[in-house]
Amino acid sequence: MGAKRIYFYQLANTKGVQWSLVLNSIAKALETMSVDQQKGIKWCSKAAILRHKHADGFKGHGKDMFIFHPSDEPHKRYFLLRHEQVFLEANPSMVAVLEKSELYKHKLSFTVDGTVHSLGDFTARVAQATLLNGKFAGIILEVEYSPVDHVDEADPLLAGFCETLHAALAPLDGIFKPVKYTYKQFGLGPVYSGQHSTMQYLNLVAAVLTLLLPNKGQGSGA
Repeated sequence: MGAKRIYFYQLANTKGVQWSLVLNSIAKALETMSVDQQKGIKWCSKAAILRHKHADGFKGHGKDMFIFHPSDEPHKRYFLLRHEQVFLEANPSMVAVLEKSELYKHKLSFTVDGTVHSLGDFTARVAQATLLNGKFAGIILEVEYSPVDHVDEADPLLAGFCETLHAALAPLDGIFKPVKYTYKQFGLGPVYSGQHSTMQYLNLVAAVLTLLLPNKGQGSGA
């Protein structure tokens, strides 16, 4: 696994924007940038926030669990106890165990659904994000640089890729903003892993909720 970075697409003016056309324009630009100009293949990753049924009694500790289901690792689920900053890795059956235990209740679902494009050493995944109720939550871009798995070494290369994509999308007058995260905050090292992706998606969900649903964003504890 190479290092990855997640970006959230923002337009200078969103009035009257048809986001499906924006997503299609980005996908087309990625197709043009690819060596063989092939169409992207289907990609879908999911995340969820669960809240412990006794959350109020914890006084802010261990009340939420974040679950990440990466499309490129279909047999894995990453669990993050956010307030305790503890990562767990398990197979999909663990989710069913949690639901059956009734200790946690579903609070929020987040899905990114789009296409993946191979561009030499880079892999770009572009998708629309939606909440459980189908509410549109924005366009995201996930870029991976396969030869390098060190976060700090890969970041400038990933940013350079986005600059190239920006140039191809100049008529849209938008920008890919990187999702902020600090891997050291959760005790992770600089070598990229699924846990780094989990952190980025957690911060992406928190940022989206703050933009779309301010009260829920604050309540998520992110």
